Amino acid sequence: MDHLSLEKPTMPDTLRPLGNFPPSLWGDRFSSFTLDAQLLEKYSKEVEVLKEEVKDMLVLDHHVGAEKMVLIDALERLGVSYLFQKEIEELLENMFPNFEEHVFHDNLFMVSLHFRVFRQHGYDLSSSK
Repeated sequence: MDHLSLEKPTMPDTLRPLGNFPPSLWGDRFSSFTLDAQLLEKYSKEVEVLKEEVKDMLVLDHHVGAEKMVLIDALERLGVSYLFQKEIEELLENMFPNFEEHVFHDNLFMVSLHFRVFRQHGYDLSSSK
């Protein structure tokens, strides 16, 4: 019955090497971080203003199709396109039927950009063209 005893097994006194690491370069900067609520509110308001500006750039007609496609590409590469998903989908839906009018066929960048963005959003384009 000894093998069922609840006593803690005894360990031999062994010395383990200690890692004497130097103090952190960062110190305690992150553990003593305080958030300024006023500053956070100020930045939040600035973000909302900028979001409205970008939304206007997508929705208003003062940009031609090629410029809007570059804007969509930039928003996607920055990782903020989810904020404008509805506007982007509506814009692409309106651009797709006559996108050839907006693409300069001698500009390989614009042709490839349109092709990639439309395909990325599920539009069926032939690659032969």
